[in-house]
Amino acid sequence: MFPPVWSMDDLPSEFPTQGFEFRVVDLSKGPWLPLVRRFFDQQSERERAEFHMGNTLLEEIHSNPIARYFGVVRPSGPGLVGFMGTWIVDWEAEIHHFFIDPSYRGKGLGSLLLARFLRYAEETGIRRVYLEVRASNLSARNVYSRLGFLPSGIREHYYQGPSEDAVLMVYNAGTVEGNGNENPSPSSGPVSMEGPLA
Repeated sequence: MFPPVWSMDDLPSEFPTQGFEFRVVDLSKGPWLPLVRRFFDQQSERERAEFHMGNTLLEEIHSNPIARYFGVVRPSGPGLVGFMGTWIVDWEAEIHHFFIDPSYRGKGLGSLLLARFLRYAEETGIRRVYLEVRASNLSARNVYSRLGFLPSGIREHYYQGPSEDAVLMVYNAGTVEGNGNENPSPSSGPVSMEGPLA
């Protein structure tokens, strides 16, 4: 059963995240793709274009064997409120998509989701996590730095509309440079990104 379909007009302008139940789900498993499609359709044309929210991304979520996409949902409504997408190869991960619905930004959900993924990386033996971010996106860069990402380079004119450099950042899991321990050991039990977002 899908969480309820929602409209952006139904959301209050401000609300606290405390007292609401948010969960992380694996979007590539189960009945999530129709909900993801509706979520994409609810976003502005500019957001859809910038974050490549369309059929190609839906196909990647569904069938790319190295891609893992995780969604933040509020089961009691409005359903999906954000998602992140990674490619995981051997001991490295690259975050390709990170999007929180504009009505839910500034509530700490993105930071919680990313921190959760970094714990997951530590526990599953991922050694490095990479991402790129617009040079002008200082708020995101500050969040990434606070969570242990370090700048590692620049891709000139990487973004279009408007043209802008990308700052490459890396999180060194399990090292002094990252947020991990010096010698991490993978968890002995099954590790999952899914469950309550806390």
